[in-house]
Amino acid sequence: MKLLFVLLFLVSCGNKSELVEIYNGKDGSSCSVADYFLFSEELELSEVLGARISCTDGSSSLILNGTDGAAGINGLNGEDGLNGQDGQDGASGAAGIAGQNGSSCSIQREDGNNFATVACGDDSVRIYDGENGQDGSDGNDGSNGSNGSNGSNGTSPSVTTIPVSTTCTSVGGTASAKRDGNSDNIKFYSTTDCSGSSFNLEDGDSAFTPGGSLVVKQQKASTLKFISFNGSN
Repeated sequence: MKLLFVLLFLVSCGNKSELVEIYNGKDGSSCSVADYFLFSEELELSEVLGARISCTDGSSSLILNGTDGAAGINGLNGEDGLNGQDGQDGASGAAGIAGQNGSSCSIQREDGNNFATVACGDDSVRIYDGENGQDGSDGNDGSNGSNGSNGSNGTSPSVTTIPVSTTCTSVGGTASAKRDGNSDNIKFYSTTDCSGSSFNLEDGDSAFTPGGSLVVKQQKASTLKFISFNGSN
């Protein structure tokens, strides 16, 4: 709204007077202040950077936050205070009343009694033996198991005589043997080529081959009885 004022201003300074004219002024614009901030949707954060002043005439100003000032100079250390005086120790409390001596207990059991007596001073108590519990009743007999099926008849083993010389002799295809020098003793091997460790077979000694057959050293001879069970070697 525009108003026109005419003011006649009289100055009492002699007989002079002065006329002052005041013309219409323009309406001013209103302004508002809002935070000015940086927002990052990717980082999901916002930071206020300052304030924006916006006026209705279209003008605006941006006022950014100032940076922190330099750290001030450390103040001077205060003077040490005077040491306070130590307080006096409180008085000791009165001694408590002495407790009474407890009475000791004893336990005694006489031959033939079914109880023991526990005595504590003038008081005593008897602890009797517990009674034997009744025997439990016999359980019911279990039902007889079913008869097993008859086994099949085994086949008779086959017996073969194997003469053994000083050279390597095959024994059933899974073992080997050879005579120990000029004696009748035989070296028996668990390999097929008389290699590796061996043990001596003297008269009447026996051994099993890796295939499950039994070999027996015959008396006074450099021969083995090779006994095969159900096709074993």
